[in-house]
Amino acid sequence: METVARSHFGGFEDTNNNDNEYKKSKNEIMKELIVKSKMHKYERQLEKDENEKVRQELDIELDSIRNLLIMPPKPRGEPLESQESAFRKQSGSIEVESKSDEKYEEYDKIVRELAFEKRARPTDRTKSEEEIALEEKEKLEKLELARKRRMEGLSSGSEDDVDKSKRKRQRRVPIADDLDDDYLTDNDDDDFGLGKGISLKNFATIGRIQEGESDEMNVDEEGNSQSEDSEDDEDKKDDDDDDDDDEKDKDETDFKDNEGQHQLLEDINDFSSGKLTPQTKNCVEFQVTKKSKEENNKSELALAYIFTCPSTMEEFLEIIKNVGDNDVPIVVHRIRIIHHIKLSPDNQEKLEKFFNILMDYIYIRIQEIPYQMHLINRLSLQIFDLVQQIPEHAIKYFIGKIDYLKNNLMKNYKFPKITELFLFKLLGKIFPTSDFHHNIITPTLLLIGQYLAQCQVINGKDLISGLFLCNLLYEYQALSRRIVPEALNFLFTTLVYLAPKNTFNNISSIPGTFPFSNSINSIPSTLQIKDGKKIETKLLNFSEILNRNVDNLDNDEFRVSVLLANLHIIELYAKLYNSTSAFIELFNSVLELLSSYPLDKFSESIKNKLMNTQEILRRLQKFSQQNKKPLQLQYHKPIPIPTYIPKFQENFSIDKHYDRDKERAKINKLKSQYKKEHKGAIRELRKDSQFIARQHINEIKEKDDIYKKKINKIKGILENEQSEKKAYEKAKKYGKL
Repeated sequence: METVARSHFGGFEDTNNNDNEYKKSKNEIMKELIVKSKMHKYERQLEKDENEKVRQELDIELDSIRNLLIMPPKPRGEPLESQESAFRKQSGSIEVESKSDEKYEEYDKIVRELAFEKRARPTDRTKSEEEIALEEKEKLEKLELARKRRMEGLSSGSEDDVDKSKRKRQRRVPIADDLDDDYLTDNDDDDFGLGKGISLKNFATIGRIQEGESDEMNVDEEGNSQSEDSEDDEDKKDDDDDDDDDEKDKDETDFKDNEGQHQLLEDINDFSSGKLTPQTKNCVEFQVTKKSKEENNKSELALAYIFTCPSTMEEFLEIIKNVGDNDVPIVVHRIRIIHHIKLSPDNQEKLEKFFNILMDYIYIRIQEIPYQMHLINRLSLQIFDLVQQIPEHAIKYFIGKIDYLKNNLMKNYKFPKITELFLFKLLGKIFPTSDFHHNIITPTLLLIGQYLAQCQVINGKDLISGLFLCNLLYEYQALSRRIVPEALNFLFTTLVYLAPKNTFNNISSIPGTFPFSNSINSIPSTLQIKDGKKIETKLLNFSEILNRNVDNLDNDEFRVSVLLANLHIIELYAKLYNSTSAFIELFNSVLELLSSYPLDKFSESIKNKLMNTQEILRRLQKFSQQNKKPLQLQYHKPIPIPTYIPKFQENFSIDKHYDRDKERAKINKLKSQYKKEHKGAIRELRKDSQFIARQHINEIKEKDDIYKKKINKIKGILENEQSEKKAYEKAKKYGKL
């Protein structure tokens, strides 16, 4: 073994059998480290388990000492202060201590008050359109059922509602001080059939009910809900179960609130205090009988809550046969709710037919003499809501109407009547009029411009229609402020029509640059003012004017009223276009026209109105002239014009590429630089890799040389030892030793 250890490179030194000096291998060292790591991990786990066990024991024992940790309550009675403390208190030495006690007392008081504050309640989530429509439909169905039960002499609510109302009335517990023999309870009132009567809160609404200003008012117990906020949830649910009359009142109140938000037609014109009443010459297929005062004042409690959606005008007239004018919008509103498009797919077609019927009904009612302005306004609100539900059908309907009116205008150049005027007014309230292009408003503007520019003014009613269209265009352009030359030309032409006779002898004597196609002799004599000295200012009353015949409008009172209305609209347009750069050119003609008017033929009030209008126009022209900036030369340095003069290269080379386009030459230069840098980077990387390879080879050669030298040294030592061994054995063999 010793020979093998020495001859097979076993260390070349004498080995020692002592275990402490034994050199361990790497594998043995790693095994020892793994064993030690596992042992330390196991010890840490044992320590952790012991700590957890102790913690659990402490938690279990905490209940026994919990009462010791709670501070005892502060006694209410305060001990008597000693004589020494009393002297110190008088001397002011304990002011700081008293202030700190007061601060803690205030804090404790606030903490105690927090316990009595009302807790916040979660709000209802936002409901979808389908859920809202379904709730409104169910509410109307419930009210209709209650109405039928009342009609049959039964209780208005179901048995559950009756039980809840009884529990609600019996909530108060009688006490010993109650005088049962002198006072009646709520149940006694119902037994006698007298009800709860009218409270002081609702007493003020009686006058409005008699005047017809509200559809259905709430006269039940509204004040009782304010005194029951601190009761439990079950009592509050009982408070929310109102009577059927309250539900009906709420329904109508919501309808009237919606009406107030969308006031579409305030008055048919801004400069008139009267109502616009048209002639009834249009062929109307259906006639609506007038309701008597007894039918209009009939009790609204008999009005049903559920109606079928009519498909023809006859069905709709049958539904509202015994309904007053004030209740017709309510019936229309309930038809829309019951047949909402989200409740059934068939309701889409039903509402489309109902939309056409409702528009025809409005056309019929607006031709009555006199027509109900309040009814038309409220029905217009329903039209607005229907357009939101069925926009595609409504757009097709209105486009068809506009095309129909345009074709009629091409056949017969006459001003529009009351139905067309109402349609134009309604379109301006439903759709946005400030858009640059709109599928409905843009054709409407073009059609109104055609009416004003192409229709011939024959009588006073044509002037009224034209002024109404001019005022309507003013409302259309109130936001966008676009110039409408047709409206201005019509207003200026109207001044020529209304001018007193012999004011203008021929067309050349008419000042201004606006177009005037007619000759002076062709102006109807019914439009010229004869004598306005004895006529005072008076606003136009459209209902009276349009009810008269054309012959009845041949008077100076009517013509002066039209003149005042025309001046008012001119002032509106002047204020609208005041900020435009063409204001001076637009309104210079009207100033010259008004200056040509003979003021001695008018009364003082009309003369003052003419002079006031001229003063307003002159003042606005002055401001416009001050703000107007004339054209001026450029202040900045002139921009040089690019030229393509050949550029001669002093050091021209055939091998070098030249390009006239600077951008393209710049791009090609960047490409060449990129290509050059790319090649240089590759060359540097190759040099680096070659250098690293050479260094690696040199390191390997050095290691090999060291190893070779070591081996040669070992071989030399072994050869010497071998030769000595052989010499020793030879000497021993021959007996020399």
